Amino acid sequence: MDVILIIALAALVVGVVVALALEDEICAQLRARHPDLWESLGSPDRFFDDGGSMRYRALARLYRQPDLLSRCSVDILRLVRLTRMIGRVCLVIAGVALAGCLAHFLGWL
Repeated sequence: MDVILIIALAALVVGVVVALALEDEICAQLRARHPDLWESLGSPDRFFDDGGSMRYRALARLYRQPDLLSRCSVDILRLVRLTRMIGRVCLVIAGVALAGCLAHFLGWL
């Protein structure tokens, strides 16, 4: 059981790192290809980001509003879809790992 939990936590860490790298790529492509959309999102500049929270809010706004997504290129839409899919998979892995850790800790497994 310990090996499965270690593998799940390693997969979770890798998934989060990949998702963050994809979000950075989405931001870079938005800055380069769609500067008007980048400005309308209220997104931060490249050097000051407030610990990532401004970028997170800007991307969350992009993900939630279909009219903003329709202004993006197909490449950016693919990255958005991939990022959201990886986020959901990481959420499922985190839930399974948490349930496994609790079950192991409480002696059910």
